[in-house]
Amino acid sequence: MPFRRLAIISVVALSACQGLAGTQVEPTSEVVPATDVPLPTDTSTPEPTPTETPTSVPTPTATETPLPTATPTETFTPTPLPAGWVEVPDVIGMQYLDARNLIIRSGLNFAYRDVLDLDLPRGSILIQNPVPGIGKPAGSLVFLFRVFHAPPALVNEICYPLRLITTGGRLLFYVDLEQDQKYQILTDFPYGETSLFDSQMFLLDSFTNSKQDTVDFIAPFTARYVIALGPYSITQNDLDDSNGAVHAGCLYVIPVAD
Repeated sequence: MPFRRLAIISVVALSACQGLAGTQVEPTSEVVPATDVPLPTDTSTPEPTPTETPTSVPTPTATETPLPTATPTETFTPTPLPAGWVEVPDVIGMQYLDARNLIIRSGLNFAYRDVLDLDLPRGSILIQNPVPGIGKPAGSLVFLFRVFHAPPALVNEICYPLRLITTGGRLLFYVDLEQDQKYQILTDFPYGETSLFDSQMFLLDSFTNSKQDTVDFIAPFTARYVIALGPYSITQNDLDDSNGAVHAGCLYVIPVAD
């Protein structure tokens, strides 16, 4: 180590003397190696690298899927009817004549009421009472509600012409009335009565045509109502003389302003 330092000092001194003598000195391209100085040694104690503790993963427990068990099928055992009892047949949707014949064959009797319904086939059974499938004593009544259709009557001050095309019966019309509105029902029809029904033919009001010709009616609810005129009775000669249609006056349904 002392020898190297002395050589470096001698070179520097020599260069200085030559410069003083006027001689140009080319810079040296020799690289002087650096003094071997030992690098500082890191004496710090390295911190221990934290070791991740593996999280224990629970081992899935195998669950046995229970085998499906068959559900016992319920069986219905009909209770025998007492002696002299019969089961009420289902006639809803049937035509009236077919329903009547089935009820009679079952050992029951029947009564029926006409019901206005323009959406179902004319003459079909809309409702029956009692309901199908129950037992009733033989000869009991089954009440049927039979569908009928009717033409609309005008709700204004214009005459709705009345014509008779059969020798007897009643004329039926329907009108759409609004709740709490008063209407004057007026006619010069000479036969029987003029009656106002709801759509299931429950009587709401009426008057005898030979005694008066009008009635004021306040509709209890907005719905379709039925007006029936008659019964009437004419001869076949009357029909023949009138070419099959006897003119029988007018019907008016007039809204009355308060």
